[in-house]
Amino acid sequence: MHSSVKFGVLFLLMAVLAGCSTGRWDRLRNKQAADFQQSIAAITEKALGGRSTLHLQDCVDIALEHNLAVKQAEIRRKMAKLERQAAFANFLPTLQFNLNYTALDKAPKSKMFGLLAAQVQDREILTTEWNAQMPIFVPATWLVYDMRRRGAEIAGLVRDYTRQQIVLQITAGYFHCTVIEHSRTVLESQLAASEQLCSEMHALAKEGLIMPWQADRADLLALSRRTALEKTERARDQAVSDLLVAMGLSPLANVTPAVETPLEAPPGNLEELLLQALLNHPQLKISDRMIAIRKDQVLMAIADFLPSLAGFASRSHTSNSFMKYPDVTALGIAGVMTVFDGLSNVRAYQLARQQQKEAYVQREEACFSLMLSVLQAHRSLQDAQADLVLAKKNLEVACGRLTQIEAQWHEGLIQGSDRLTVTSDRDDAEFTVLAAQFSEQVRIAVLRDLIAAPGTAETKHPETNKP
Repeated sequence: MHSSVKFGVLFLLMAVLAGCSTGRWDRLRNKQAADFQQSIAAITEKALGGRSTLHLQDCVDIALEHNLAVKQAEIRRKMAKLERQAAFANFLPTLQFNLNYTALDKAPKSKMFGLLAAQVQDREILTTEWNAQMPIFVPATWLVYDMRRRGAEIAGLVRDYTRQQIVLQITAGYFHCTVIEHSRTVLESQLAASEQLCSEMHALAKEGLIMPWQADRADLLALSRRTALEKTERARDQAVSDLLVAMGLSPLANVTPAVETPLEAPPGNLEELLLQALLNHPQLKISDRMIAIRKDQVLMAIADFLPSLAGFASRSHTSNSFMKYPDVTALGIAGVMTVFDGLSNVRAYQLARQQQKEAYVQREEACFSLMLSVLQAHRSLQDAQADLVLAKKNLEVACGRLTQIEAQWHEGLIQGSDRLTVTSDRDDAEFTVLAAQFSEQVRIAVLRDLIAAPGTAETKHPETNKP
C-alpha cells in the first residue's frame, strides 16, 4: 500500500515537472515570435523610411545591410580573424602562477629510534610557483599561423562573393517584379477589351444577329482574362514578398519597384571579358589561397621530421620551515623529436603532396568552368539584345496599326471592340519590349557578376588582397 502511494506521488511529480518544462518552452516560443515580429517591423520601417517606391540601387543597399546571408558571412570573417589572432599567440611566451595551500590535522612525523619521532614538515604549508615557457624552434607554429592568415583572407573573399551573389539575386528579383507588374497592366487592358466585346456581343444577341452561344463565348473570354489578372496580381505580391525577404525586410511591406534599366553591358570584347573574369573572380582568388594552404600543409608534414625546442623557467616558494631552500629557481630547454612512428609521418607527407596537386587541378577546373559561364552569359546577352531589337520593331508595327484603326474608328468604319483589341495588341507589344529590356538587364547583371565588374557590391578589403 505504501509502495503504491509512493509510486503515485512520484508519477504525479514527474508529470508536473514535464508540464512545467513544456509550458516554459511554449512561453519562450511565444516571446520570441512576438519579439521577432516587432523587430522586423521596426527594421523594415527604418530601412524604407516611408518610401513606397524603390529603385534598384535602393534595394541593393538595403539588402547589403540587412540580408541574413551577408550577416552570416561577415560573422564568419570575424571568426576567421579571431582564429588568426589566436594562432599568433603561439609565438608569445606563456606565464602561469600556481598557488597551493595545505592544512593537515596533524603535523607529519617520521619514526627514528624506538619511540622517538621527528617532525618532517609543518602542519600548514603555502606554496607558490611561477612557470614561464617560450617556444624557441617550433616550425609548425609559423605554418599554422600562415594557414590561419590564409583562412582569414578566404573568409573575407567569401564575404565579398556572398555580397556579389546577393546583388545578383536582388537584381533578378527586382526585374521579375517589374515584369509581372507590367504584365498585370497588359492584362487589365485586355480585360477591358474583352468586357467591351461582351457588351457588344450581348447587344447583338438581343437583336438576333448572332447566336447566344457566341455571346457566352465572349463571357468565357472575359472570365479567363479576369482569372489571369487575379493570378498575376497574386504572383506580383509573392514576387515582391520574395524580394523583401531577400532584402532582409518584412514580406508584408507595401512597396513597388520603380521601372528603370540602369545597368550597362561591360565594355570590351569576349577575350577581354574572359581575362577580366580570370583575374577578378572571387572563386579563383579563393583557389589561390587554398593552394597556399596546401603548400603550408606540405611544409608542416616536413616539419614533423624536425625537432621542436622550447625554453622554460620556474620560480617556487614554500612556507615549509623544514625546507633548507624555500625559494627554488629552475631554468632549462626541452626538445622533442620523432625518431620512428611506423612511417606515419612519411605517409602524411605523401598525402599532403597529393592534396597540393589536387588543389592545382581544382583551380584549373574552376578556370574552365568560369570561362564557359562567361561564354554562355555573353552569348545569352547577345540573344537578349537581338530579342529587344525585334520587340521594338514589333512595337513600331503595332503602333502604326493602332494609328490606322483609331482613324477608322473615328470615321465609324469599325466597332469599338476591334479598336480595343488592337489597343490590347499594342499594350502587349509594349510589354514585350519591357520584358526584353528587363531580360537584357538580368543578363548584364549575370555577366558583370561573372567578371566581377565594379558595381554596387564592390567593397575593397586590403586584408583579402594580400599575396
